[in-house]
Amino acid sequence: MTKVIFKKSACRQGLGRQIFMNPKIKTIFLGSGVFAVAILQKLLTLDFLEVAAVITQPDKKAGRKGELTPTPVKSSMAGSNVTILQPQSLRKEQDKILEDIKPQLVIVADYGQILNSKFLNYPEHGCINVHASLLPKLRGAAPIKFALLENLKETGITLMKMDEGLDTGDIIVQGHFTIRNETASELTLKLSELGAGLLQQTLPLWLAGEIKPGKQDETKVTFAHKEMLLEPKYNDKLFFNSSYQQFSGKLKAYDLEGVWIEVTHNNQPKRLKIFTAGSMLEKKSSAEEPQFFRDSKKLFMQLQAFAVELIELQLSGMNKGPSANYLFLAPNV
Repeated sequence: MTKVIFKKSACRQGLGRQIFMNPKIKTIFLGSGVFAVAILQKLLTLDFLEVAAVITQPDKKAGRKGELTPTPVKSSMAGSNVTILQPQSLRKEQDKILEDIKPQLVIVADYGQILNSKFLNYPEHGCINVHASLLPKLRGAAPIKFALLENLKETGITLMKMDEGLDTGDIIVQGHFTIRNETASELTLKLSELGAGLLQQTLPLWLAGEIKPGKQDETKVTFAHKEMLLEPKYNDKLFFNSSYQQFSGKLKAYDLEGVWIEVTHNNQPKRLKIFTAGSMLEKKSSAEEPQFFRDSKKLFMQLQAFAVELIELQLSGMNKGPSANYLFLAPNV
C-alpha cells in the first residue's frame, strides 16, 4: 500500500497538469545499486528529459575469482547509446563533466560518492536525491536495512533537493509505503518503483517552478549509517537470548547475506548461517545455548525464548542448502 504526500503548500497551482518542455531538459543521472535501476529506466522514458549521461561507480572485483563486475546500473544500460561515466573520484573529474555536458538537472539515487557544492549548485533545476526513507527518519546510506532492523511498519521515498549535508536537503515530495513482510531485496525493488513513479509525477511540476520544497523537522531525525551495522544491535549476528522480533528483523534485513549464530556440533564451536526461516513456536528453553529438534521432516532451532523452523542454512565447512541436508543437527528422538 502506498500514498503520496506533497509538503504543505508545496504546489502553488496545477497539480497533475501536464507540462511540456521544449527543448528537453539536459539531465545527468548518478546511481549504482539495484535501487537505482528502475528509477533510471523510468527517467529514460520521460519525453521532456534528455538523459545525457549516467555516472556510476567503477567496476569492482567480486566473487571468489575476483572478476571485475559492473554496477547494476551499468549492467542495465547494456546496448544503450547513453554515455556511461565511471570516475574513481567524481570530485576530481567533475569540472570536465560539467563543462562537457552542461546539465540543467541532476538526479541521484544510490550512487556512492559525495557531491560537493560546485556540482550541487551547477544545474539550474538543482540536484534531486531519491532517498529510500521518510526523511528526516533514517538519514544515511542504509535506510532499507534499518527500516527492517527497527521493525518499522511504514517507510517510503523522499525526493529531496540536495544540499551539502547528509540527507539534510529540503523535501520536495514523499511517498509512503506500508511494510508487511518484505525482505530487504523485496523492499528495495518496491521502493525503487515507488521512487520512479514519484519522479514521473513530480518532475513536470518541479521544472515548471510549481513546487516549493519544505524544511525537514530536525527534532525527528534518526540515522541509518552503514558503520552502525557493525553494532551488535544491527549486525548480522544472532544471540541465544535474541527476541523473535530481533531475529525476524535481522533475517529480513540480511536476506542475501544471511544471519549467523554460534552453535556447538560434535563438541566443536561452529558458525551456523540462516538464510530462510519459517514458523515460530512460543517455546522457552532452560538450556544455555541453541538446541535443535525435529518435527516430522522439519528442523527447528530452539533459542532462549522461542523456537523457529529453519528452511535454508549453512554450517561452517559445508554448503548452503535446505534443512533436509541438516537434519543431523537434531538428535534422533
